[in-house]
Amino acid sequence: MTLSPPKRVDDKTEAIKGEVCCKYTYGQPVKGKVMVETCVTELYQTYKTSTKPCVVIHGEMTGCFSYSFDVAILRPHYQDRYNYLKISTFAAVLEEATGLIVNQTKEGPTITTFTIQADVSSYTRKFFKPQLPFEYRLTEADSTTRNPVSFEATQWFSPSDSYIEIQPISRTISPGLQPVVLYLTNPPKTAFRVITQVMSRGRIMHHSQDKYRVMKPADGTYKRSQPWCRNLKYCSSDKRFAPDVPSIKIELNVSCSMAPEATLLVYHIRPDGEVVADTESFKVEQCFTNPVKMAFTPSKEYPGYPTQLSLSAAPGSLCMVGVVDQSVYLLGGKNQITPKQLFSPLEHYNAIKDAPADSYTTLTRYCEAWFKKHGVVNSDELKFNVPHYAYLNTRFTYLSDYVDSSVAFKLSSLHIFGLLELRSRPCKKQFTYNMYRHRRSLGSALNDWQSDQSEGSGGRSLDHCVSESASVTAFQPFFVSFTLPYAAVRGEYIPLTVTVFNYLTECIEIELRLNDSNEFDLLNPERVTWMCICGNEAKRHDFVIVPKNIGHINVTAQAKSIPGDSQCPKVTATGEAIGIKDAVVRQLLVEVRQYYTYR
Repeated sequence: MTLSPPKRVDDKTEAIKGEVCCKYTYGQPVKGKVMVETCVTELYQTYKTSTKPCVVIHGEMTGCFSYSFDVAILRPHYQDRYNYLKISTFAAVLEEATGLIVNQTKEGPTITTFTIQADVSSYTRKFFKPQLPFEYRLTEADSTTRNPVSFEATQWFSPSDSYIEIQPISRTISPGLQPVVLYLTNPPKTAFRVITQVMSRGRIMHHSQDKYRVMKPADGTYKRSQPWCRNLKYCSSDKRFAPDVPSIKIELNVSCSMAPEATLLVYHIRPDGEVVADTESFKVEQCFTNPVKMAFTPSKEYPGYPTQLSLSAAPGSLCMVGVVDQSVYLLGGKNQITPKQLFSPLEHYNAIKDAPADSYTTLTRYCEAWFKKHGVVNSDELKFNVPHYAYLNTRFTYLSDYVDSSVAFKLSSLHIFGLLELRSRPCKKQFTYNMYRHRRSLGSALNDWQSDQSEGSGGRSLDHCVSESASVTAFQPFFVSFTLPYAAVRGEYIPLTVTVFNYLTECIEIELRLNDSNEFDLLNPERVTWMCICGNEAKRHDFVIVPKNIGHINVTAQAKSIPGDSQCPKVTATGEAIGIKDAVVRQLLVEVRQYYTYR
């Protein structure tokens, strides 16, 4: 049984909706009657007792039952006590065939005022580039507070105002050639080479370079560039704008070896040596380089009938097949190898989300070179109004309010050894005089040379494959079920309710028999009865037995599908569904009646 109450109730809610579902362990839907009680209760336990307001709904169900009612019925009881009350839901299902009752209770949600918790940082880039679109996403979540949400994005710096931006990839990419759109500002006037590199599983999976040339249209604008939001589901149709910058399209060959996540790095080198770069991480469909498929044909069959197992794989594959009853996995826990289990450890090698900051030594070395290049040799050349006692404890550190192309390489987990000019951002000196702090900003930076360095990681490969599970159901048209008490007394009248479930879509006639036994007497006039059962329905028959022997006795009920007759004209099942048998044997412990004498 599954009870699904509403996830959220607030002062803007107009209707309370939920669902109750009930099915047998073998998957068939339960047919019966349902009752749902929705109440307003205290969020915290108190000693005060009062009548709780409730709404009760009755109905009939076959598998699932959806309920809904106007919240105005309960609103007067909670409208002045938001965040102190909650919704409590109780549901009970009466099975039509056996009369058994199952129930479930769910506490929550808390009744709140309407609030939205905006999540910006999880889905938004932490850098922005001048002249290029900056995409941010707000996600709604339940919240009981009204805290403000803030988000900071750092400006990407280029001394030549040259930037490259990968159009955001929000969907999961399938293997094969995939187009990727790049936007550029201030591109070279001549043909230039764009280097493309893909990192996944801690190693380089793809590397290519192609030449491109951007020609300015006659009207002097780039409005015919690729639309920014064309492939994004988060953008509405009227927001699919194209920035007034040129764009180029590259073809990326995505392979299964890049799953589950890959990081794309693109960059080009300007004639003056400046590196213009960008990076983007994206999900890759989980697949294997050596796929294997397995299926049963047919997927449903009667017990004892043959079925065919089809297996397909690449030539030269070594395949291992395991076929067990589903109950083995239900009882054995997590002992089944699945594709998810194989890909889960690889997520450890996904790209980092935040670029690591430069060490103090690295930043100091770079900024000292930057200051020297711009004619600033020592701090005396910077004009500050310093208190007369500042000389007692004077020190300074370097910092920068910008990021540059070195961040793209860091986010790609790459280390550069060579003469690439990755760093170009301007520096600041932050002076500290005892408790006083003064900052001085310098002008725009010219191009400067610095090499970046980091450590590499070993590659990880996945050369084998696990297919998705294939299943075959041993489909019995009907089956018999009954229960007995654990123990009884000799001579006691024991009611025995036998239920027959029909899983066919057609009606069938069942011959139900309680087998003869010397261990008990049957009070019914007949041991055999006939019943008509239509598709996905169940019917029951009541027997009464009286145990005669002491100890464990066996009780056997047997059912058989037979052709329909005048007593069951609705029967439409034919062929293999006729003549099927099912039997159930249960044990009953019979004890001696004890007599007590009191004196």
